Amino acid sequence: MDVESNNKRATNGGRQFTPPSDSDSKESSVERELNGEIEAVELNGSGSGGHSNGHVKKLMAVEDGRIKQAPIMLGNFMARAVADDCIPPKFVAKTGEELRRLGLGEHAEQALRRADSLIYKHVWAHLDNVWGMGGPLRPVKTITMQMELLLKEYLSSRDVAEAQRCLRALEVPHYHHELVYEAIVMTLESLSQTTEEAMCELLKQLDLTCLVLPAGMEQGFLRAFDDMADIVLDVPLAYIILDRFVERCNRAGFLTDKIINNVPSR
Repeated sequence: MDVESNNKRATNGGRQFTPPSDSDSKESSVERELNGEIEAVELNGSGSGGHSNGHVKKLMAVEDGRIKQAPIMLGNFMARAVADDCIPPKFVAKTGEELRRLGLGEHAEQALRRADSLIYKHVWAHLDNVWGMGGPLRPVKTITMQMELLLKEYLSSRDVAEAQRCLRALEVPHYHHELVYEAIVMTLESLSQTTEEAMCELLKQLDLTCLVLPAGMEQGFLRAFDDMADIVLDVPLAYIILDRFVERCNRAGFLTDKIINNVPSR
């Protein structure tokens, strides 16, 4: 097919076809072959030249081998690009014979196979989380366990800034009341005034930085109040410790009237 015919078809498809330039001679034979294959797909109405050519260069560069996870990362990236219609599925769907003929190299082949496996049978919904599951999508039990670990590490290090960083990283601001609840329960179970002091300081800083909003602070405390009848079965001194902890937090200045007025008594 001549250049004039290609230009005509590309114009009809809404894209402008650029004839090969002198710089093409500088490309490797493999890259030229892949680019030609991609352009053929584009002229039939799918894909995007800029994105596809960029992915060709990524495939050629992945053979560098300095980043151990590069094939997986690039495979994830290409699969996501296919799902978003940035590149055509044909770009990653290669048979074993095609891969051998193209001679891309071991790591590039791994990246293509990774991408192809992720878009197999066009079941692409899971690709929304190809880079990991976002905070709101994680199971509640998982988030709770991470918050418990955060609090334990804080008690060990007393590093408020690190605790705040970890809380932000969880990306669940709507669930910060759980951290408050777990902090109170952990304080009651510790039977330690040192823990009371540390937890009070953490909650105070979370309030000052607005990482935990007043509504979340209230919800966390009120949930703990509601569970006191059960907590006291395991911690007989729970009510005494709770009174002392609430008084300490009130002196720190971050408790609302609603919290103070609802402190339970045995």
